[in-house]
Amino acid sequence: MIAAGERAEIHIVQHRTQHGAAGFLDGFDHLIGHADSTFAELWKSVMECNAFNAILIGHDSITRIIRENQNAFGIARLFHISYLSKEAAQRLITEPTAVIVNGEKKSRFIGNAVEYIWEQTGGNVFYLQTICQLAVDYMNT
Repeated sequence: MIAAGERAEIHIVQHRTQHGAAGFLDGFDHLIGHADSTFAELWKSVMECNAFNAILIGHDSITRIIRENQNAFGIARLFHISYLSKEAAQRLITEPTAVIVNGEKKSRFIGNAVEYIWEQTGGNVFYLQTICQLAVDYMNT
C-alpha cells in the first residue's frame, strides 16, 4: 500500500482522435524507457492512423520522455494527477454515504474507519474508491 501522505506524481498523456475507442496503457513510461530509440517514432505512426484514442499513464518520468520525443508526442495533451489531501479524501469517503440523523449528516463509517482507509491509500483516488465501494457493498448486504 501507499504510505499515508506519500506523494507520487502521475501523468496522463492523451492522444485524441475522432473515434470513440480508447486504449489505456498503464506504465507507459516504463515501456518506452526500456524500448529502443525507434519506439517513439513507431508510436507516432500508429497514432497518425487515427484508429483509436490512447491514454498513456505514467509517473513523472513521462514528462521527460515527451520532451525528448517532441515529434512523436506532438499531438499529446499532458494532464497531471496527484493524490488527494487528507481532508479531500475524508470527504470522498464519508459524503457519498452520509445519512441524515435528527437533521444532521452522519457518516456510515464508524470508529477510526475513515482514518484507517486514509492510512491504507495515502489519498490515491483509485484505491479510495475501490475500498469505499467494497465497504458500501458490504453495508448494503
